[in-house]
Amino acid sequence: MKKSKGLVVNYGLKNEGCEKIAKRLLGKKFQVPVGISIAKTNSPKTVSDDAGINDYVKAFGKFVTIGDYFTINISCPNAFGGQPFTDAKRLDKLIGKIDKISTKKPIFLKISPDLTHRQVDRIIEVSKRHKVDGFVCTNLTSQRNNKRIVDRHVSKEGGISGKVVEEKANDLISYIYKKTKNQ
Repeated sequence: MKKSKGLVVNYGLKNEGCEKIAKRLLGKKFQVPVGISIAKTNSPKTVSDDAGINDYVKAFGKFVTIGDYFTINISCPNAFGGQPFTDAKRLDKLIGKIDKISTKKPIFLKISPDLTHRQVDRIIEVSKRHKVDGFVCTNLTSQRNNKRIVDRHVSKEGGISGKVVEEKANDLISYIYKKTKNQ
């Protein structure tokens, strides 16, 4: 998206899996802070809430002694089954299970720029009841009706990043700051 200064990302979270990656990183020392970003596996096998939660918890457990902080990605637009954990009840159940794994490392939630303020309010309320230290704003947008998209042909698949999502991301940062300051 050259004219819009954005990218269409349709990568789908491809990787070797938490076991192999954790094994490779275990015991290594890094000169910079290392964040561990966890999303549910992009598979029909993780579509049900319980399977998705178990998938997140498994990965969190594999990395609990690795890295300096965690990002729980509940907003990948390219994941099979959508973004079920942006729903407050489902998120509460997910984070409740993660809370049972002992860690002193900060935990952040990575959220979508496409959420309504009502959805964000519910996510904030759930986060207050759990060991969530903050938010990563934002993931890719899946919306194509953005006035910043000026390119004529944009793929219908995948999420969009770059200048196209900048205003939405900044608005979300501002909104969350106002809702959570001094907390």
